[in-house]
Amino acid sequence: MVWISKSDVISFWSCPLCWKESKEEQIQEFVFPMWVGSMVHDFHNFFWKGVRLESGEVQLPLTPDYFMKNKLVSKYILNLVMMELNRWEEIKKLNNIDIEKLFYPTFIEKRIEVSSEELKGIVDRVEWIGEKNYRIVELKTGRCYLDKHILEISFYKHILEKKYKMNITEGRIDYPTLMETKSIIFNDEIMNRTMDIVKIVKSKIEHNDFFISDENLCEEHYKELKEKGVI
Repeated sequence: MVWISKSDVISFWSCPLCWKESKEEQIQEFVFPMWVGSMVHDFHNFFWKGVRLESGEVQLPLTPDYFMKNKLVSKYILNLVMMELNRWEEIKKLNNIDIEKLFYPTFIEKRIEVSSEELKGIVDRVEWIGEKNYRIVELKTGRCYLDKHILEISFYKHILEKKYKMNITEGRIDYPTLMETKSIIFNDEIMNRTMDIVKIVKSKIEHNDFFISDENLCEEHYKELKEKGVI
């Protein structure tokens, strides 16, 4: 039996051979986009540990020194802060008695898992949105919306509902680079496709089978297998 994470599912589905090589080498290439993403997530965690609401206003846990130490990601940090301040202004308009509960996330950068299915991951954020409903939020430092982002959020929805019995009705992807958000409304089609992909990936990994289809290969590996006559 093999535990698989959200990253395993996304990476394997994109190209099983790339996934295999990364596992064999046990090395992740240190590239700038990946580093930026890691720093933004660190700030996300730092922000929510220190932010406070006082007299209806957001008190930020930031100093000029913090930005000086993180110059390379300061743009992403500022954009993320502005997005949260804008969200607070929208929350205040709701006139909900539990506005603080709406503002403060239920989970932040939380490790979650379902032991019975050997699935695991780290969800960026879970927000209460009223009654017994919750929303999953993922941060992306890229500049475009991708289908795999739906797969990621749906993967987390499955784990949260299984493990924590939470009613996850919505998903949202925040893009600090663009100062934009993308909302996701779950349905049976999305969830069925997600779990089909998870089952396929898990079975392939367990049986050391590193081929799904021509479409699930990167350009380099597709060309390599084509030249060898494998596909």
